[in-house]
Amino acid sequence: MATDAANAQAVDGRDIDPAPLGLAAFNSFGAFFVWFGSVELLGALGVFSADPVALGAGFLLFGVLATYLWVGTLKLNAALSVMFVLVALTLYTAGLSFTLGIGWLTVLSGYLGVLLGVVGLYISFAEVTNWCFGGDVVPLGGAPLGEPTVADRTTPVPDASQTEVGQD
Repeated sequence: MATDAANAQAVDGRDIDPAPLGLAAFNSFGAFFVWFGSVELLGALGVFSADPVALGAGFLLFGVLATYLWVGTLKLNAALSVMFVLVALTLYTAGLSFTLGIGWLTVLSGYLGVLLGVVGLYISFAEVTNWCFGGDVVPLGGAPLGEPTVADRTTPVPDASQTEVGQD
């Protein structure tokens, strides 16, 4: 009883939503980099000069986003949980360094960003390798709050008799 949604599976009459956390993170942090890149580019072109406090506020708000996305990782695996903690810490320290003008926080956020990159590379290596070999070849760690159940990841499938003709 699967729908046409990409990668969706039907279990007990419910669709498993494949990756809402990944979609939210990818789109949100994509927006972050578009925003920050635009601010930096327009500043370099002399169009305007961004206020450091405003930049800091933006970083801090994206830190809040990373923090609540981290909560979702607690049901996935330890590596993703560590990565989102590092994302949040990097954004918080960068935001505070912009807002307060504290130089050592800028350096700390840079080091946290490098560590975040290393963790991200490890996770991508593990995910691809584990998928290619069909098992847990490279460990990611167990879910800190336990593996999600089918009920955690499902939404009801609409009854086919209630859909209009010609719709999927």
